[in-house]
Amino acid sequence: MDLLNGLGWLGKSIIATLLATPFIVFWSVFVKTGAKPEAMICTWFTGCIIGILLIALKVGFVRVGDLSIKDFLPTIPLLIILVMGILLGAYANVLLSQAMSSAPNSALPFALFGLSSAVAFILSPVVSAAFPKLFYSANFSWVNFLGLVLLAVAVSMIVYQPTSAILSK
Repeated sequence: MDLLNGLGWLGKSIIATLLATPFIVFWSVFVKTGAKPEAMICTWFTGCIIGILLIALKVGFVRVGDLSIKDFLPTIPLLIILVMGILLGAYANVLLSQAMSSAPNSALPFALFGLSSAVAFILSPVVSAAFPKLFYSANFSWVNFLGLVLLAVAVSMIVYQPTSAILSK
């Protein structure tokens, strides 16, 4: 479908969010059946890898231009990302999967995890200014920053559960 390819970043982000939602919604169902969080997150990412490879082979409804299997061959950037995935991503996702399994609502840790984008948004202009040869220049908007602050406040309000003693004062 060329419709999906014609979307801008916001449209693609919204659709990606909708596509990831069933994974989050059904998480607690699978935990109740005895599935281990680490096995579930590993299986999810295995499915993602298979799906991305199929998309690269031009199977599916999203066309990705000139992406091919050769684009997955090891290069310095891909090796750096691989190491980051091993050292950072694996732990982040295992911890996230464990948090989702013990949270009162499995979507809460995922929402909090999404704030990593806000941190990256704030750091990007600083990093791109400090290392302009390595990073593209990053745009900073106070309106977008305020939106991320409001998002952080909203997540905090969801996570914070006041006790009845606090409410009665």
